[in-house]
Amino acid sequence: MSRFHFRLDRVLDLRASAEQEEARTLNAAATTEDAAREASEASRERLRQVSEQAAAAPADLANAGTMRNYLLAVRAAESQADDDQATLDASAVEREAAEARYHEARRARRVLERLREHRHAEWNREANRQEQRAADDLAPRRGRPGGDR
Repeated sequence: MSRFHFRLDRVLDLRASAEQEEARTLNAAATTEDAAREASEASRERLRQVSEQAAAAPADLANAGTMRNYLLAVRAAESQADDDQATLDASAVEREAAEARYHEARRARRVLERLREHRHAEWNREANRQEQRAADDLAPRRGRPGGDR
């Protein structure tokens, strides 16, 4: 019997390549999210420090210009923290989308792999049946005319 040939091997290879590409995309999205998380945490820490510094300003040094500068510094830190949080939120959404695409690509590849496994098992069963028939045809049969020679 000829060797096993799965007609959808090329499609399976393409799906495996697509899965690998989605895995790379997911990895990049997770790395981006991690960097955004670190930036967000750092900006929140800066905001905390600036707020503490503004609150701890001595009352006798707090003239209008100094108070305004503290207020501007706090607002800038708040704005940066908000921007970094928005970036983190967007990167989390992108990572979730990349994860969903990866799982879909993986599922599509596994479907074809299972089909290939089933077809290969069927091919093996048929090959075994043919071998058994061939062996049965070669073996002499007792009780058949000409089988006891």
